[in-house]
Amino acid sequence: GLMERRERLRGFLVFSTLLCIAGSVALGGEPPVDPEGGPIDGGGPRGPGQTWMVDCTGAGDFTTIQDAINASNNGDEVVVFPNTCTPSGHWTAPINFFGKAITVRSVTPEDEAIVDATVIDGMGSIGPLVTMSNGETTDSVLEGLTIVNGVGGTHSVPPIGTVSYGGGVSIEFASGTIRNCAFAGNRARDGGAIRALYAPSVSIEYCRFAGNIATTTNGAAAVSYSNITGEVRFLGCSFSAHQQAAVNVNASYSNPSICNCNPGQAASFELCEFSSNSKVALVAAQPVLTRCAFVGNSSDCIYGAHVTIDQCQFIGNESNMNIVTAYDSLTILGSDFEDNSGENGFECKVDDLDDVIVDIRRSSFRQNVMRQSVLDFEGGGVIEDCVFVANESDDGTVHARITTPLTVDRCAFKDNDGGYGPGGIDGNAGPLWILRNSSFVGNSSSTRPGAIDVDHVVMSNCLIVGNRGGANGGGAACSDGEINHCTIVGNTAPYISGAWASSIRHSIIFDNRTRRQPDHSFFQAFAGDVDYCDFGGFLSWNSFVMNPTLFDVDPHFVDPGSWDDMGTPDDVSDDVFTPGDYHLLPSSPCIDSGDPAFEPESGETDLDGSPRLQSCRVDMGAYEFPQSSIVIGDIDGDGELTIDDLPGFAAQAVRPRGIGLCAADFNGDLIIDGHDVAAFTEALLGS
Repeated sequence: GLMERRERLRGFLVFSTLLCIAGSVALGGEPPVDPEGGPIDGGGPRGPGQTWMVDCTGAGDFTTIQDAINASNNGDEVVVFPNTCTPSGHWTAPINFFGKAITVRSVTPEDEAIVDATVIDGMGSIGPLVTMSNGETTDSVLEGLTIVNGVGGTHSVPPIGTVSYGGGVSIEFASGTIRNCAFAGNRARDGGAIRALYAPSVSIEYCRFAGNIATTTNGAAAVSYSNITGEVRFLGCSFSAHQQAAVNVNASYSNPSICNCNPGQAASFELCEFSSNSKVALVAAQPVLTRCAFVGNSSDCIYGAHVTIDQCQFIGNESNMNIVTAYDSLTILGSDFEDNSGENGFECKVDDLDDVIVDIRRSSFRQNVMRQSVLDFEGGGVIEDCVFVANESDDGTVHARITTPLTVDRCAFKDNDGGYGPGGIDGNAGPLWILRNSSFVGNSSSTRPGAIDVDHVVMSNCLIVGNRGGANGGGAACSDGEINHCTIVGNTAPYISGAWASSIRHSIIFDNRTRRQPDHSFFQAFAGDVDYCDFGGFLSWNSFVMNPTLFDVDPHFVDPGSWDDMGTPDDVSDDVFTPGDYHLLPSSPCIDSGDPAFEPESGETDLDGSPRLQSCRVDMGAYEFPQSSIVIGDIDGDGELTIDDLPGFAAQAVRPRGIGLCAADFNGDLIIDGHDVAAFTEALLGS
C-alpha cells in the first residue's frame, strides 16, 4: 500500500545519504557461495546463456564488472557481489554494455538489503557510471544495483558550451531495461540519475530515486528523456527529494513546443510515487499515469500537453503555480485529490492554439486550498461522477471558459467556498453547458451566486440546497439558461435568493431567504417563463407565469431541513440552514402536477436514477414519487375504490393536483371534469 511504500522510501532516503558520505565502513563478510551452497568456480569461457560471477576477492569468475561484461555473450548474466575489498564497500569503476543483450545484476535483485549493499560509486569523477550507446535493446538489463555519486559526461552543445548529461546511466541511440535499482546523489546538467537520448524504447521498473541533482532549472534531476521514438515505461518507481524536475520526457518546462506537439509514444507511469520534490515532479508531453501517488511535493506535480491520470492519488502537495498543468487534453479517471494547495489544482488552457478537452470521471476533490480554482480550463468536454467537497478557492471551485460544449453529470458539490467565485461552477456565456443529475449543497461565495453562475445552460434533475451567495442567485444564476426538474431550497442571497434563469419548469423553489429583506422570502426566483412550478415566496415582477404554478404551497418533503438563526433573530445574514431529505411525501401537491403533455425522452430518469414518469403525469422537483401501479378511482391509495375515496375525489374535481389526480382521471385525458365525475359515481355505486 501507499503507507508501506512511503516507509520503505524513508529508509532509502536515510541509506542514500549515508552512501554519499565518504569513508563508509567496509562490508566485509565471507566469500560468496552459489545457490547450492558450494564455493563459486571461477571457470573459463562459456557459451551463451551462462552466468558470470563478479567478486573482488577472486572467488568468482572476475574481479571487475567490466571484465565480466567483456567476456559475456548475448543472453548471459553477470552477477555482482558486494565489494568487500574497499573501505567504502563500493565498486568504483564505470561500466559499458557495448551493445550486448545481457543482464548485469546483484545476487538477489528483489532484496532491497542486497541492492543497497551492491553499489557502483562514481566518487565524483566525470562520466556516467553505466553506458548503453551501441544499439542495445530492452534485453540489455541493469538490475538490482545501487548507483551513487555519478557525474554526467561532458558534451559540446553550441551555443550553450560544454554540458553534462546522465550522471548515473547514459542511454544514447540504444534501448535498455533498468529494474530494481536505486539512484542517489547523482549529478548532471540534465538527467542526474538517467539520461536517455534517441532511444527507441526504455523501461524503468521498481527503481528508487532520491536526492539526485540537475544543475540547471530546466533539467531533470532523476530521469530525462528526449527524442524517444518508442515506448517509455515507468513501473513501480519512487522519486523523492529532488530540487529540479524529477522526470522530463520529451518536453521542456519552459519550452512552448510542449503545446500541440507530436511526441510519439506516450510515457507510461504505473505504480510510481513522487514525494518531497521541490521542483515540478514530472514534465512530459504525453504522460499516462496509472495507480501513481504524488505526496508532499512542494511544487508542480505534472506539466504536460496530453495528460492522462488513472486511479492516482495527489495528497498534501503545495505549489506556487498549479498542481497539474495540461495544454492540450486532460483525462482524470478514478483519482483522488486531497489537501493540496497552489494557484490552481488543475490549469488546462492554451493561448492562440486548440482549446483543452477535459474528460474527468469518477474522481474526488476534497479539502484543497487554491488561490484561483480547483479546476480551471478553456475548452469543453465531460465532468462525470465526481465529488467536490470542502475546497477553498478565490475564483470558484470549477472555473471554465468553454469554447465547445461541456457536460457535468452525476456530480456532487458540497461545502465548497468559492471566494469571489461561486462555490460550485463558474462558466462563461459561450457554447451550451449541460448540467444534470447533480447536487449542490452548502456552497458559498462572497460576491457571486453561492453554487452556480453559468449563463448558457440547460440544467435538469439538480438539487440546490443551503448555498449562500453574495449576489443575486443564492443557489443558481443562469441568465440565459433553462432550469428543469430541480429542487432549490434553503439558499440565501441579498435579493434573488433561489434561482435566476430565463425559464424554470417542473421545479420546486421553496424556503429560500434574502438576507436584506425582513420577510426572508423576497424574490425566490427571477425567470422569464415559469411553467408548472412550486414557489414558496415571491417571483420577481419581470417573471411571466405561463401555466399552472403553485404559490406558497408546502411541497411536503420527507424532511424539509431547518434554519438556525444562531441566536440573532434580527440578523438574517448569519442564519444557517441544515439540509433535509427532498423526496416527496405521498401528501405532496407536487406529485402528478407537471405538464400533462410532458413525455420523457427514452431512458430519462430523475436524480435517483428512477424513471422520470411513473404515473399519468410528471411530478415537480428533482425526485419523482414512486408509484408502481394506480387503481382508477382509488384516491386514498389503499388499493380499492370505496366510499372512503369520495372526499379525495371531490377535492380533485375542485383543484386537481397531487397523488390522487391520476386515479381520478377515469378517461385518461388528464383533466378532471364531468365525465370523470360520472364515471366515478358509476364505479362507486357498482362497487
